[in-house]
Amino acid sequence: IPNTMQGIHLVTMEFPHTKLQFMYFNKQKLRNHTNFHDVLTYDWKNTAPNGVTRWHKWANQDDSAVHKGLSYTNMEAYGMHTKNRLIIVGLTTNGLIKQLPNLELDLWNALVPDMFDIFLGEANYTFKLPCGWELMPGFRFMHQFDDDAGKIGGAALSGKLALDQPANRANGLGYKDPDSVDATMYGFRLRLKKGAQMFHFGLTYITDDADFIAPWRAWPTQGYTRSMAQYNWEAGTSSYMLKWVMDWNKARLVKGLKTAIDITYMDYDDEKERLGSISKTDRYYIHLDTWWTPPIKLPKDQWLQCKFRLGYVQAQHRRNINANGENPSYTELRFEVNYMF
Repeated sequence: IPNTMQGIHLVTMEFPHTKLQFMYFNKQKLRNHTNFHDVLTYDWKNTAPNGVTRWHKWANQDDSAVHKGLSYTNMEAYGMHTKNRLIIVGLTTNGLIKQLPNLELDLWNALVPDMFDIFLGEANYTFKLPCGWELMPGFRFMHQFDDDAGKIGGAALSGKLALDQPANRANGLGYKDPDSVDATMYGFRLRLKKGAQMFHFGLTYITDDADFIAPWRAWPTQGYTRSMAQYNWEAGTSSYMLKWVMDWNKARLVKGLKTAIDITYMDYDDEKERLGSISKTDRYYIHLDTWWTPPIKLPKDQWLQCKFRLGYVQAQHRRNINANGENPSYTELRFEVNYMF
């Protein structure tokens, strides 16, 4: 399990066509961790009775999308506590407006008190087409409001503009306001669906302000342009995705098989990479997912699934001489077997 949260999650559907949710989380545990930890703070220190201080880089929030500038050191230097809470409120409506029966609306807000909060508004509409096809356009708007997170960690997820990097902060490293995390994202998608298959086109654009902070596996670009292991919500990033999903089992062609393939192009800010505030370069990404449920008889309430994933990255070479490797292209393979009982 990649992410476990400690707290409460309340859901009500008492209002017509409406689902309300409230979440309060005070701790989190990422995979490979044995203990729960803060939901936001990167790294941690422990001072023993003998006065020896040990730093634990991976003991706190260490998700791949973590904001490294929001570290224990910088929090402590700023006088900020390191016991953060994540508070989420969400509203989803479907068919609430009689004149638009196929309209689904989402309004969400995620708040880390004293640090920042993120507002999300999304609209999706389903058009019924001839021959059983459905056309579903969608639009997502997100805005990140800064409180003290920018002053502590800076605008870049890499931590290059944090409180402990005064020279970089003075330079800006390609960011307009290096000590603010105010940011905006626009997303659009178009889906065409019939029976066992679905075609998807998505695009997202992050304004050239700051990177989005979302180390809780609630990706800002999820459902639009995010693919396996990709993080494309840094400032000034544009992304485009084409995707095809086929349920071969539903189509009665191959029993237990479902596949999805997507091709994504991510256009990062070249100047930020050259100056060292980000390490990513423009890239094409081809990704294949295959799910297969073997046609074997199992006892009631038991389930077996095999999953194969392939990711191929063709990226531009880095221009920053201090970067970790000139060529960031790679191929990734994943295989897993899940058995539920």
